[in-house]
Amino acid sequence: MKHRFKGNHILAEFYGISNTDYNKDSLQQCFENCCKHAHLTLIKFGHTVFPNGGYTAFALLAESHISIHTYPEYKSIFLDVFTCGNADTMVIIDLLSDYYQPEEKYIQVIERGNDNFNI
Repeated sequence: MKHRFKGNHILAEFYGISNTDYNKDSLQQCFENCCKHAHLTLIKFGHTVFPNGGYTAFALLAESHISIHTYPEYKSIFLDVFTCGNADTMVIIDLLSDYYQPEEKYIQVIERGNDNFNI
């Protein structure tokens, strides 16, 4: 599979999240749903849970990655989504927003790469 040397990198912060408890099966299913709707290929889901109940989770994608770092003591999370090619990265943010139910969101979209570059 060939992807253009171009992509979107989304940096998002969710505040006032309702869903602060870690449920591996539920979150993995959410990641799988994100990939399905954004037409991405999930290679691996991974996670680690910390003593305070916070967790880091990631999806390794054929097209790059999704990562989540939670801070339950602040009811907040950082999200990082990068995909190459023509993937619809905002659908991932929308579905994760449905999952976490934040009161506030801050989103930055960074366009990366240059598909006009010729070697």
